[in-house]
Amino acid sequence: MVAVITSVKFTQGQVRTLTGLTEPTLRVWSRHIPPLRALKGKGQNFTLGNVIALMVIDQAVRHIGCPISSMPPRVTELFQICADVSLADNRSGYIIFRGNVVLRLWDLTQLSKENGEESFVVIPLRPILSQFNNSLNPRQFELLL
Repeated sequence: MVAVITSVKFTQGQVRTLTGLTEPTLRVWSRHIPPLRALKGKGQNFTLGNVIALMVIDQAVRHIGCPISSMPPRVTELFQICADVSLADNRSGYIIFRGNVVLRLWDLTQLSKENGEESFVVIPLRPILSQFNNSLNPRQFELLL
């Protein structure tokens, strides 16, 4: 069993460095994303799960074209799912946006069996976790493992 890191917190500046998001982008997203609205003030502390969720949202917005304003019905669930993501887990899986539902699957064959004709968006976690790991300095990486 892999431990989930919950004690390490990131500042807004660290989050911008790790994710590549700009300060104005985070500000706009904070208006649309309830879990970010809860993080108020200059002393905002983001969890590892928050950072991973932001990276997933960035993929959906930047590469798939999902507008940030369409995220709120699903985004709280996404943050809950990403709270359980571990950097040491080799089975990173996929985040699936299907209608107003967000889920994490380990194997995409599960999706095809239960999905039928419904459309969905698949975001693989492995490249996101690799990007995150590559953005850390060696000391930060040690603290997370």
